[in-house]
Amino acid sequence: MTEIKKDFMPVYQKEKAFELRIQEDLKTLVEKIQALEGVDRAAVIPAKDVIVDEKVRWKCMYPVCFGYNTSPLCPPNTPSVDECERVIHSFRYAIIFQSGVPVEDFTGQDWASKAGRHFLFHNKICNNVEAWANSMGYRQAVCFGGGPCSGLVSGRCTGLPFVQEENDDAEKRCAVLQGKGCRSYLKVRPAMEAMAIDVIGTVLPLGWDLVYIGGSTNDPADIPCASTVGILLVA
Repeated sequence: MTEIKKDFMPVYQKEKAFELRIQEDLKTLVEKIQALEGVDRAAVIPAKDVIVDEKVRWKCMYPVCFGYNTSPLCPPNTPSVDECERVIHSFRYAIIFQSGVPVEDFTGQDWASKAGRHFLFHNKICNNVEAWANSMGYRQAVCFGGGPCSGLVSGRCTGLPFVQEENDDAEKRCAVLQGKGCRSYLKVRPAMEAMAIDVIGTVLPLGWDLVYIGGSTNDPADIPCASTVGILLVA
């Protein structure tokens, strides 16, 4: 009989050890995310419970969203709904995190300009969260946030956030859509909705307060709360 090496570990033991490590890492990531200034809460869910729905894409087009076709991070330039669903559900776990924001910054006629700073802040959180997961060995981990391309929001790629006039300067428009390199590479990322994720439907089972806001059509007095939500896909 062939002698078994002392350090031999059956496959089922390796899988169990790997799963225990993942659970510990997820716990660590949740604690780090919740400790960030501006983040109210975070929770782990199975990635298969992330709801991907083609109707979400319709809301990007009807009525047309201010970010529609302004960058490769917004429809119609994002992956197909089928591809989004297939890849998202190929992960095992997802971490959802939420940040409360003032209702008045997401309602009224000038809501887009006020909401921009919250999108930028949330995008920085996504960058940090994804980097943490990558450094822990989850090299394929990816994080999605909210809002259009942060380059457009910040004004790095356009003179007026969310607006592109017919006679504007080509250098102020998205470089990628002009066949050039991104000016904010490794910093920008798509919104959850751009990846066809039903954010509210996915978050509801967690029992968190989350409502749909229709922008300028809403009266702040009628909205109980507002927030930005991000998702980190892990393992």
